[in-house]
Amino acid sequence: MHNKWVCNFSSHKKVKNSKKDQKCDAFIDILIKIVTKGSKKNDEYLKRHPPLNTVIKINPFHNHNCGSADTLKRLFIDPEVKSDFLKYFADELFPSALNLRPWTIYRLWHKYLEENYGSFKEPFERLEEKIPDYLNQRI
Repeated sequence: MHNKWVCNFSSHKKVKNSKKDQKCDAFIDILIKIVTKGSKKNDEYLKRHPPLNTVIKINPFHNHNCGSADTLKRLFIDPEVKSDFLKYFADELFPSALNLRPWTIYRLWHKYLEENYGSFKEPFERLEEKIPDYLNQRI
């Protein structure tokens, strides 16, 4: 098995002299060799015990800034992720709706706990309510 991943700004499958073709040489290359009698004869690493059957080559050096806004806006977005994200706007959720105050988040968490686990003030009453359920489940 052999896979090679290249930078989004490499020359691979790009139109020459385009904005995306920055001739970046960064890559990850993984080769997994099949161990057979014939491959063991020709490869000194496969002769070892255990055989070293994987070759990993990494060039982490980009010839462009990876954190700039221009680079990030050109990244590929999976269509499924994009459609899920756009559904938030269809449900009338906007970026400002996500900026909740810490007190609001605490109240929502506290309300969730009360609805699902009962009040903190009366834990024994909640246990008495659960006794029939526990007996039915033989716990």
